[in-house]
Amino acid sequence: DFDVMAERLREMLDSQKRLLSDVSHELRSPLARLRVALELLEKNHDRASALRRIGKEADELEGLVSNLLSLARLESGQSILERKQVSLKQILNNVVNDADFEAGARGRQVTLRADEDFLLEGDPVLLRAAVENVVRNAIRHTREQTTVQVHLDADDNGALIRVCLLYT
Repeated sequence: DFDVMAERLREMLDSQKRLLSDVSHELRSPLARLRVALELLEKNHDRASALRRIGKEADELEGLVSNLLSLARLESGQSILERKQVSLKQILNNVVNDADFEAGARGRQVTLRADEDFLLEGDPVLLRAAVENVVRNAIRHTREQTTVQVHLDADDNGALIRVCLLYT
């Protein structure tokens, strides 16, 4: 019984470490975009646009904190995953718009090529986080003047998301 309890405690501590790592990773995206918007505001670019962006990112941070609390409840067994019909094209569009804003400050661009939509059952927050992680890594690990192009190829049989780098 003691060994079982010790193993369960170790698993819970490992889970908390993973959660903390995930939280810090997820919070970096909107914080980086906030910093870009603040820099634009300081340079007296379009103030209204920068302020709207700051508001959007603050809303996203609030949503992330709420989602992280839900994730913590999930990991502790107090909740279940949200499963609903999700538009993959809409998720990709949101990720690409946010990533392109951030990439612009780094001399990069992010675009989306998605002719067809694909609807699936899933947790929209977790799906967005997965796609955003790959796109942000592409931005971070490529040189300036690169376009990160996100492709959605979909048909009745399924969908394929590709992240490609276009060098100029």
